[in-house]
Amino acid sequence: MKRLRSRYVRRALVPVMAVSLLSACGHWKVQEMSPRQVILDTEPKVVRLTMLDEREIEVSEPQIRNDQIVGEQVKTWYGADPAPVRVPIDSVSVVATRETNWHTVSTVGWISFSVGLFYSILASGDWIWHE
Repeated sequence: MKRLRSRYVRRALVPVMAVSLLSACGHWKVQEMSPRQVILDTEPKVVRLTMLDEREIEVSEPQIRNDQIVGEQVKTWYGADPAPVRVPIDSVSVVATRETNWHTVSTVGWISFSVGLFYSILASGDWIWHE
């Protein structure tokens, strides 16, 4: 029974560690260019717009149409469905894009792999000095 439980624990840890790894290694980078230039030149998948009144909106697949930024609002933490967004470019004060620090991803990945390997060896109970 103990072996069965540890196998399920290991299976459950893998997705949790993977999600933690990927979400922890990203950050928002404020862009120095105008909102129009950021969206047209870099074609980001998601942008975080800070409005003149200091509200923040995350927009996926942003596009420029006339003098507006259009796209879909990224799902919120409480699970609301994405809604269409139209924001006048003049009302945006700051644009930030999501970036991943691959050095951190690889470091955390190796640490996670090492901890997982160590845990698997401990959980297996197959030790040389095991009586």
